[in-house]
Amino acid sequence: YSVVCHAWNESLTAPEPLWIETSENLLGGPFFVTRWANGLNPGDVFGAQKAVASSVGEDLAIFLARLHRADCESLERYPAVSMATLDQILQEIENVWHRLNQATGEPAAMVHDLFGWLRTNAPAPPEKPVLLHGDIGFHNLLVEDGKVSVVLDWERAHPGDPAEDLAYLKPTLHGVMPWDDFLDHYESAGGIRPDPQSLEFYTVWQDVWRYVACQALFGAFEKTPRLSSLFAGRIFGPRFLANAVNNSLRK
Repeated sequence: YSVVCHAWNESLTAPEPLWIETSENLLGGPFFVTRWANGLNPGDVFGAQKAVASSVGEDLAIFLARLHRADCESLERYPAVSMATLDQILQEIENVWHRLNQATGEPAAMVHDLFGWLRTNAPAPPEKPVLLHGDIGFHNLLVEDGKVSVVLDWERAHPGDPAEDLAYLKPTLHGVMPWDDFLDHYESAGGIRPDPQSLEFYTVWQDVWRYVACQALFGAFEKTPRLSSLFAGRIFGPRFLANAVNNSLRK
């Protein structure tokens, strides 16, 4: 809630926070409320599922540039783990590795190698970490009249390298805007072009942690037999893993 409030106060395209209920209640637990935002969701984690105007890509470039320039020193808590130092990056790799072992047992040799690649290629963090959305994509925004009306779901926001947000969004821009054009808009709005090594690392990283999240969902399928958990483990997970392996082999 504090991150959403901060983003709103920085005049970013975030939902307007109204209040937070921190006590136990009839809805099952703490929650917060935001003002209604108009628009339709245009896609999923893999990109746009319908024709999307290039103006949406421009809006995303401007949003990320402004987010990455926003002063976040006043924020004391984040919903996701900080990746602002090399030690924190390496620790989060180990955290994700531990979650995978808990979900699946001993991973395959290919997955061992993939985590070895991450440990070896972890980049130096930026001199000044920035506020990241952490899950930016067409699944987490609303569009109205060819414009982004709001960016939703800030539960993975944390301090880190702008390259992480950019690498996460890049694969989903296909058919909406060429990557170089997107970076031009991002830079024009005040963003700094990402270091190639950092972009390469986070391109692999974003598929690895999503693969692990899918395996964790699948591992819980017997206890909570939700079709979405089965689908994530058997359909989305292998796709994320294949992308991560292919991108790690390009170096």
